[in-house]
Amino acid sequence: MGDKAAQAAAKEELAKKFDRWAGEVEGLLKEITTTPSGGREIWTGPAADRFNGTLKTQRNNLSDLGSACRTTAENLRREARELRESGK
Repeated sequence: MGDKAAQAAAKEELAKKFDRWAGEVEGLLKEITTTPSGGREIWTGPAADRFNGTLKTQRNNLSDLGSACRTTAENLRREARELRESGK
């Protein structure tokens, strides 16, 4: 396998990892909650309010991280494609 082909393959493998990480982040965003699926709050009070406030902020950050992972995967695939095309 040529150097460019090896680089392209490595970029494709890394892109798969970024896609997997994005999926894990997205799954985590769905799982963390203080309200069960029935919709009735079990945990209330000041500590729950603080946690929910922090959770809201971190959801935004994690959402951005998931998007960044997806974008990085797309960029790596584009770079891999360009390497393969330039190696022809």
